[in-house]
Amino acid sequence: MEEVIVYIFRTMSLLLKTDPFLYEGAFPAFDKPSVIGEMCVTKQRDVLPGRSRAKYLHEKAVGQKCNLDLSIGYQQFEGKDVLHNEKLDVLLKWIFIHSEAGSSLNKVCHKADFICWRGTLTRIACSPYECRDGWRLAVVRYKSVIFLCEFPTDEKILQLKSMSDRDKLMTYWGFKFEQYITSDSLSGEPNRNEPVTNLEEFDVVVKARLGGRKGFRILYSGETDCIDAAEDEYVELKTQRKELTNDFWRYKAMKWWVQSFLIGIQNIIIGFRDNNGIVTHIERLKVSQLAKKARQWSANVTFNFLVAMLNCLKELLEISPDLIYYVLEFDPSKRCITFQVSPSNSAFNFLPNWFLVHFDNANS
Repeated sequence: MEEVIVYIFRTMSLLLKTDPFLYEGAFPAFDKPSVIGEMCVTKQRDVLPGRSRAKYLHEKAVGQKCNLDLSIGYQQFEGKDVLHNEKLDVLLKWIFIHSEAGSSLNKVCHKADFICWRGTLTRIACSPYECRDGWRLAVVRYKSVIFLCEFPTDEKILQLKSMSDRDKLMTYWGFKFEQYITSDSLSGEPNRNEPVTNLEEFDVVVKARLGGRKGFRILYSGETDCIDAAEDEYVELKTQRKELTNDFWRYKAMKWWVQSFLIGIQNIIIGFRDNNGIVTHIERLKVSQLAKKARQWSANVTFNFLVAMLNCLKELLEISPDLIYYVLEFDPSKRCITFQVSPSNSAFNFLPNWFLVHFDNANS
């Protein structure tokens, strides 16, 4: 059977077209995401269950005029290696930590059909309107669960390697803004003098059902910038050049909305900056407003496409034996997603051996 699958799909085959008009219609059934876990990730990429190292929103800064220089401390920035793909390792560690001896993968993962990062779902959902950036995913089924993992395209790798000093500085601005308006404790003040790092993170793990009873159970995780203690809710932090103009509502608003909606985030805190990285005022934006004011994109289309994509993947993987990896590629210029079987022992085989050994020895 495995040889037959590899033979049939050894070349790129069409999986799905992405034209938006194909996915118009009512918004699909989507249960409110349910938080099943939180984790802090250390600089050494160790996973600590809970929110012991989470950041908290400094509420006093919101709604105020200010003069925050986002370039301060750039030379001391402790940043990730942008060319290193961490794959699903952190999320798999969380699953491993929460698995009791002998417990099945199905039980630990809350009977999920799919497991991935939130960013992967965001990337897929936005595809009908994406005209510039393609993407590449590897997918595999293991013990009835389908895992999705993003890999950089050749174009993305080239882009990262050729980043200008200005590009790198502007990337830093977002992390510096987080430092300006968050603290380490509920009643603490921001520590604005220590070196900024993005080597640590606070992630939320959620489960959700998409597409109703005949749809899919998805377990996914996403990095969350901070917690608003007053409302006991997660908050996204963003910087935005000048005001929310037409271009914002046409392009960026969609990605902000999908990203936040998937986790159940209701508010985004925006630092409005100038071209020199000076934040002049900070405001709160309701996530619901992003979809209501959408320009040239539809929330319905994004999630209808996500349903269609997951349905295609489930049908494809159901006819494959376990641990047959597929590589999917989205080319915006061709408005379609293609796939092929990945060769054995390729770089796309992302489930680590320690994870497989652990659950191979568990109950089915």
